[in-house]
Amino acid sequence: MGMTYAELSIFGRLRKVHKLGVWGMYERLVHLWGQPAPVDTHTTATEPDPSSSTPPEPAPPNPNKIEGRGLSARAVYEKVRRFYYYFNVNRHKATILPPGLHLEEYSPEDNRYDLRPFLYPPMAGSWPIEKIEAHVQALEERERKREKEGEKKGEDEPEAAPAVRA
Repeated sequence: MGMTYAELSIFGRLRKVHKLGVWGMYERLVHLWGQPAPVDTHTTATEPDPSSSTPPEPAPPNPNKIEGRGLSARAVYEKVRRFYYYFNVNRHKATILPPGLHLEEYSPEDNRYDLRPFLYPPMAGSWPIEKIEAHVQALEERERKREKEGEKKGEDEPEAAPAVRA
């Protein structure tokens, strides 16, 4: 499917727990995953003890934290679209199969209170997809304009001599 288990967990949590649809999930993830990845990946659970010779244990990963990944809006859109494509294709199976092991808070219950449709129309041409595509195109156009303005400024201004410290 082209997604990691961690991404699937994030998608499932945003869909079921936070009750986000296609546009809402894209909006949240483009904000969060568009940020640069965190620099310090080795955080510790406790402060290091200077008298101890053993290094501190790393902190366990927080499954509820969605860290920045530095993804473009187009990459986030592709991931959200791919998730919802496969969700729509396989949604009907959740209504006929017995529920599995409950490990996540969005796990499939017995579907007694699940009033969502189990057959979905195709995603292509739907309003959330068109809205996301228009948003992605607007962001890409804005980025192209910024790059052109940056190139023009670089051509017009002569290079300054490097500053010399005394």
